[in-house]
Amino acid sequence: MKTVLISAGLVLVLSAPGFAGSVRTIESGFEARGVQKAGDECALSYHDFCSGNVSAWTGYNGTEWIDLEGQGLAPARIGVCYDLNDCDLPCGECQNLTGVWFAFSRLSEFGVVDLEIYCANENCCPVGAPLGGFYDYHVAKDQAWKYFPFDGLRLDCVDCKFIVMVTVKTPEHCVPLSDANDLNRLDGCEIEWRCAGHSYCYRSLVDYCDVYGYPGRMLVGYSGACPPDDGFHVEWLSHAYISCGGTTATEKTSWSEIKALYK
Repeated sequence: MKTVLISAGLVLVLSAPGFAGSVRTIESGFEARGVQKAGDECALSYHDFCSGNVSAWTGYNGTEWIDLEGQGLAPARIGVCYDLNDCDLPCGECQNLTGVWFAFSRLSEFGVVDLEIYCANENCCPVGAPLGGFYDYHVAKDQAWKYFPFDGLRLDCVDCKFIVMVTVKTPEHCVPLSDANDLNRLDGCEIEWRCAGHSYCYRSLVDYCDVYGYPGRMLVGYSGACPPDDGFHVEWLSHAYISCGGTTATEKTSWSEIKALYK
């Protein structure tokens, strides 16, 4: 994991080997977690930029994601587990996903990811098949933030939780970005969920939900921060927008139709 500074002009500077320059960011335009927009849209996010730093994650539990292929393992998967109860309106009234923003550090021009939407159980593990997704998505070089439109994808999730799941298919070319919550604490602006995170690693050396029944928590070591873990939770840079107040103009689309659309 590498930490980089966001300048006052909100320019994200990347210092990864083999890449030089900057990419524009638009985080200043996002609302806080659970803000209701125009009475019919909920904007959810869990990260925090207050320290001026973000972190680029290249591995988990001591294993670099780039090495998984050499070990005959599947690509790494990471995700944010959103709770629809964090919207101002009840879960049953906010269940139509309009779009997702997700931020990546692109290390070369060949970065590719899959992004999928799953319902989640109470432990934030995926339930059933994906509800929709984008596949072999080419990560643009000039901006960290990528927008994935879902046009009212219905979130009929029993536990009122869903996951924005990303498969890092080319970790040598692109990696996800998170906040730097340990540095937020040092700056006196830590966020309320520092000891109860929403961002996870779902697959690295193992498929965590299959093996343990819960995903791998994203922790940065810091003595005494969140007993007994001695670490801070960090959050992937991701925003989800959910339409509230009934079904949207776009009715529920089948998984096969969505897959065909974005493949």
